[in-house]
Amino acid sequence: MREILFRGKRVDNNEWVYGFYTHTNKRFNPNIHVSVVEVYEVIPESIGQFTGLLDKNGNKIFEGDIVEALINQNSTKYIGNHVNSLKYKLVVEYHHYAMFTFKNLTEKRLHSYNFLSIEYGHPRLHKDTIEIIGNIHEILTPNK
Repeated sequence: MREILFRGKRVDNNEWVYGFYTHTNKRFNPNIHVSVVEVYEVIPESIGQFTGLLDKNGNKIFEGDIVEALINQNSTKYIGNHVNSLKYKLVVEYHHYAMFTFKNLTEKRLHSYNFLSIEYGHPRLHKDTIEIIGNIHEILTPNK
């Protein structure tokens, strides 16, 4: 069974809180419920859903995370190794087909394989190299 989990940045101290959120009176309620009695108001734009995926270090990947990963520049004949692969910066987004995609943040003319977004299951994406380096709501990790 998959884990349904959300996170958001608290309004009072700007720290991340993890749990679930609810809709009340047919409107969005910008609160994250850590438990039945522990509820925090969060910045609505910061709320992101857990994708169900982990990066190479075992960290949970959420919507809005910025990751680095190797992507193969050639055909699928090189799948399984990192030959002709280049590092890309990608942001995790929820796609309208009810799946998460990685949106390309790397300058398009920098590499030969250009794309707007790539799915987690795409054969060119080396899943074993995905690493969270930041979040769209925070500054990137230094030197990334």
